[in-house]
Amino acid sequence: MKAKRLLALFIFVLLGHAGLGAAKLFFFKTYSDDFKKSSTLNFLGGDPIYGLINMSAIAVNDNTITSVEEFSDARGAVMIRLYFPDLDKEISWRMTLASGRVKGNRFLFCLMPESAEKLDKDYLEVLKVFNQLKGKKFTMNVRAGEKDVTAWWQEDLTIDLTNGMGVYGDWYAQKVPASVRNTNIYYKVCESGSTYIADLEDELSVKYLTSDSIGFSSKGTFYSCKKVPGYDFLRTVNFRTARVDDNSFVVYQPFNQAWCYFDTDKSKANGSDREKRCPSAPLVKLIDDARLYDKNQADAEKAKEEAIKAKDKARAPEVITNYAKNFKSKRIDPALEKGVVKWWNGDGSTVNPGIKIYFMQPEFRIVRNDLGIVLHKIVDGLIVYPKGGKCYVMWKGFAYESLGGGAFDGTVRVWSHPSGNFYTIEGVEFDANTSYEVSCNSLRK
Repeated sequence: MKAKRLLALFIFVLLGHAGLGAAKLFFFKTYSDDFKKSSTLNFLGGDPIYGLINMSAIAVNDNTITSVEEFSDARGAVMIRLYFPDLDKEISWRMTLASGRVKGNRFLFCLMPESAEKLDKDYLEVLKVFNQLKGKKFTMNVRAGEKDVTAWWQEDLTIDLTNGMGVYGDWYAQKVPASVRNTNIYYKVCESGSTYIADLEDELSVKYLTSDSIGFSSKGTFYSCKKVPGYDFLRTVNFRTARVDDNSFVVYQPFNQAWCYFDTDKSKANGSDREKRCPSAPLVKLIDDARLYDKNQADAEKAKEEAIKAKDKARAPEVITNYAKNFKSKRIDPALEKGVVKWWNGDGSTVNPGIKIYFMQPEFRIVRNDLGIVLHKIVDGLIVYPKGGKCYVMWKGFAYESLGGGAFDGTVRVWSHPSGNFYTIEGVEFDANTSYEVSCNSLRK
């Protein structure tokens, strides 16, 4: 940064520019007489900022300036910058350099006003910052020229909004939707070290902050955190949050145990006392409450699942009996049936007269390995069999191994059900690798 030069600012509002958007245009105040640098200025009224946006002339006391081009870039434009030290935030825009002259140590150059739409946009960005700082007295550095690129100067101004925004507030209320107008900026002042919350920016636009709800925007998404009944924290799908005080809140993300604090005072991020920046008690309580809530939710969900399983278990015999009774084989294949019976009886010397075999697909499925080589052909089957005076059903897969060249051997191989581990019948889930008791009397002969 070049050494700060003695300077003075002499700017006039260009009147008669229709449609500029301000509630009322004011003459821009002459900062000093005869282009002499004065002390820091206090603005308690009028509308000086609109003059900065729509300026016509700037005069600088600097006997080192020799050329008007020192302030402009290759396209003949001058960078105008407003810097707010309290927020470490700069707003900038370019204006076309119309003319300039150097007389003695007085340097004067004129700038062309931009379009009405462009003026409104730049002016609105300044007012957004003013809205953040309303009720305060703060410094605004007015700068012209690009930092460390062209010749540039700086004028330090004090803006006093302790009594409200005045004409700034009138214009801001006209141009900004209530959904945006009624927001405040909160800054991330500390966060967990090893993990972080990727969805949250360093600056959040907070619409409301109470003990019962927090609403903020980040990366174009609005998050509405509501209080969890019976607990002292708020939640949304992504986060658990808690209000610390009127000016700060803490956010916790359970899945990666990341957390961060947000505060209206950005300077807290640079504080050396971590406990003052981010008091541990609210964070510990938030994490404890959130974990207790998640555990209780998990326990409730588990109890619900157990209740459903108990109900399904009571219904299962009737459901599976009706299923077996009404199921009709989808494939007529005596040779395969004989092979299954042989597998069932071991050596095939005797035949269990009670066994029934139902094929679940009309055709075999060809199964290949990762190289595309055929391994076997298989069809799913349902076996109904008696045992100890009761009847049962089970699912299996019956297959012939490939011999290559499209040929298969004649021995039936048996797999646990290959096309899925579970069947859902009338809303009841059955394990395909488990045998289930059915009513023998109701089975189709």
